[in-house]
Amino acid sequence: MSVTGSVLNPSPMDVIESKIRAVMGVGSGDSGYGQTLDIFQNKTGRPVTPVSVPQYKNYMTTAINHQTGGSGNVSATVFPPIVTGDVPDSTLDKYTTASTNLVSTRLNYGASSMTLYSNVFTVVRNYWWGPLATIACEVDALWPNEDQARYFFNSGGDIRLVPSQPTWSWLTGYDYHGNPYSYHSGGYWWNAGLPRLGTILFRAHGTQTTGSVGSAAGNIGYYELSGGYATILNGQNFYNPYSGIPGYSDIDDFFIYAAKVANGVRFRVTFTEANHDQRVDPSTRVTFSYQKATRYLVNPPITSPSFITRTAL
Repeated sequence: MSVTGSVLNPSPMDVIESKIRAVMGVGSGDSGYGQTLDIFQNKTGRPVTPVSVPQYKNYMTTAINHQTGGSGNVSATVFPPIVTGDVPDSTLDKYTTASTNLVSTRLNYGASSMTLYSNVFTVVRNYWWGPLATIACEVDALWPNEDQARYFFNSGGDIRLVPSQPTWSWLTGYDYHGNPYSYHSGGYWWNAGLPRLGTILFRAHGTQTTGSVGSAAGNIGYYELSGGYATILNGQNFYNPYSGIPGYSDIDDFFIYAAKVANGVRFRVTFTEANHDQRVDPSTRVTFSYQKATRYLVNPPITSPSFITRTAL
């Protein structure tokens, strides 16, 4: 059966078009990659004609490639070629199925579709003393507008935080006889402990960590934030370097919080030193990286975040 020459309102292609626009275009909420879409040839209430079909195929192919890293099915089985004046119902069914699938998989992305931008921003602390001395910083990740932030996260973008203490030092002490001896500073233990927290990845829906310690909020991501801080990484008591010594402890804490702000996200990071005898060396830090879609969603390119220190460590 052909639908050429018949007038359906809305036409089958109008339904397909609305799904393509929701995923590839501006969309709303967690749907929309922000790509520029040319004017479709098919119009509401007009016959479905072959001239409109290549555009639908091209846009859906781009989305499939992004979602699968180029390994998805964009064959003639999915998008049958149209070489006559007819657009068969079977072809419309396949295009409808493909557009419906794009909506349900809109937050998927292939690894090869993305680029990781490493160590793009770092906030550093000079030093701090115990007991229970806490240092904190607030950093904003911002986009030019709310839509640009949505496109970043909708297309698989994430923000990555890595804490570290790379500059621990040897200190000099003196025994009862006045003889000098060397011992490592409190930064030594942070240098050993912070890598256990791994990399914390903040995504559209949820936060994950690659570390062996600390609890990430898998149910809190960009779309779950409000104006108040939510804990996205709980590193309470994440490391005790003296765990093998009975009756002695030095249990330190590390937390990451996130809140929604205009055009982006605000992160608050805290380090707490529990040992009153320790000074933590300069360069205790948190480093920011991000991943974004770069291979297929290029019209226009996905916008990168800008990082701004709101409160220094």
